[in-house]
Amino acid sequence: MDTQLFKRFLKRTTKYATLLLCAVVVFTLNFAGVSSMGSPTWKDPFDAPVLRPEWTWINENPDRWSLTEQKGSLRIYTSPYGAGGENLLLQLAPSQDFTIETRLLFEPTSNFQIAGLVIYEDSENFLQLGRAYCDPGIPVCVGNGIYFDDVSNGVWFPDNFATPTASPSMIYLRLVRQQSIVTAYISENGTDWRMIGAHSMPEDFVINGVGLTASQNFSYPDVPPIPADFDYFHLSWSSPSVIPNRRDPFNAPVLGPQWRLINENPSTWSLTEQKGSLRIYTSPYAAGGENLVVQSAPSQDFVIETRLLFEPTSNFQIAGLVIYQDTNNFLQLGRAYCDPGIPVCIGNGIYFDNVSDGVWFPDNFATPTASPSMIYLRLARQLNTVDAYISEDGSVWVKIGSHTLPEDFVITGIGLTASQNFSFPDIPAIPADFDYFTLVSEQLKSY
Repeated sequence: MDTQLFKRFLKRTTKYATLLLCAVVVFTLNFAGVSSMGSPTWKDPFDAPVLRPEWTWINENPDRWSLTEQKGSLRIYTSPYGAGGENLLLQLAPSQDFTIETRLLFEPTSNFQIAGLVIYEDSENFLQLGRAYCDPGIPVCVGNGIYFDDVSNGVWFPDNFATPTASPSMIYLRLVRQQSIVTAYISENGTDWRMIGAHSMPEDFVINGVGLTASQNFSYPDVPPIPADFDYFHLSWSSPSVIPNRRDPFNAPVLGPQWRLINENPSTWSLTEQKGSLRIYTSPYAAGGENLVVQSAPSQDFVIETRLLFEPTSNFQIAGLVIYQDTNNFLQLGRAYCDPGIPVCIGNGIYFDNVSDGVWFPDNFATPTASPSMIYLRLARQLNTVDAYISEDGSVWVKIGSHTLPEDFVITGIGLTASQNFSFPDIPAIPADFDYFTLVSEQLKSY
């Protein structure tokens, strides 16, 4: 046995044995009645004068939390420590995939106050999704906003998906765990949810609890603790990211709530310029630099498809489908122009690009087409393999190539891109018109 691994196991076991042993009996009793149901769920509305027995405090300070100060809510005051330092409220998590959710009222004003949901191993290993304040002068900060933090071995990963919101205080928060991937969602009305990002848990991450935190009041005592009010806590085995089949014909004047725009430039996309189509103008950046239109992806295999009208004329304009992690890691299938004098290029054609850690793989499966503009595009993901298909009539499909997703690839969005107008401003932006976008997440057929 690996000695270091065994020591780490003993350390965790000792630290959390009491927590787990005390909670497991109650947890089993409370969930025994629903464990055989299709969609087991548990909700605490915080409407009682005492906490329900499923909960356990880590480093409780009874003077800094209350179920009576704000009727119908659990109030936790920000502590001067990180998550787990004081008044971290946890319960056991299911061993399978799960979802946790809350509604939060909290208005932070000082670095780095935060309140929200947590998936917790220990004080040096956790994920937290919450409203926080982080000075906009600090990189990756937006002031008062939503942040999704990933802390591993005491190291804070820089990608926190900082997101501003209309309200400075009220927000609905949701974390969805699917195997090793945890995806964060927010809503400003409790109905329309949007994904803001995803983190991958290390293989040795042990979920010792899920729950609620209010912490990081690091300027204490100069800045007094402030209250965070949680309306409810909802734990469910049914995952909202198991997405049904979905089609958007782009026939409405606004985008549906499933979509989000990464680095939106509202002047260079439209749902009205070309009626019945989503028009995106090529940006001078790669995918994700401007107007990347994405939605959340299912955890299981899926197919995405579109019909595109686009006629590129300059290196390296492209428009099409994208499977996206970040600006340095993505797959894109689209019509593009690449000077035939460049190896692996054929001018105006279909290209299936694989970008990993900022490196563009040379095998782009460049394919000429009869039409210089119209094409149907399809990407089919099966486990870690993504196959690219094209059709010139929407009926007869031809597979042009496949790429393999790295094991650590996290799909943070799937959708549409129009980009790489690198000769801008000498070459003006040109429009790409998408007739529809289809997502099929059932068991794949043979194409």
